[in-house]
Amino acid sequence: MNQLLNELEEKALTLPVEDRAALAEHLLATLDLGEDVDAEEEWLAEAERRYREYRSGRMKASPAAEAIARVRRALQSSLS
Repeated sequence: MNQLLNELEEKALTLPVEDRAALAEHLLATLDLGEDVDAEEEWLAEAERRYREYRSGRMKASPAAEAIARVRRALQSSLS
């Protein structure tokens, strides 16, 4: 890495976790990663699979507030 990049990284690592996450998100958004042409098809297949599992009783539904709280806890623990 060049000196400027090293300095930026060093300063960025001193930021609070939330600020580092926001910075990382902004930087990633500037990258041209191309479009995942299969993503929509894959998400549809996953949604259909989950719906079949729910309808068959193999999967139970959760209230949205509970699901969101679980995801937030998981994200917070992964950022710590």
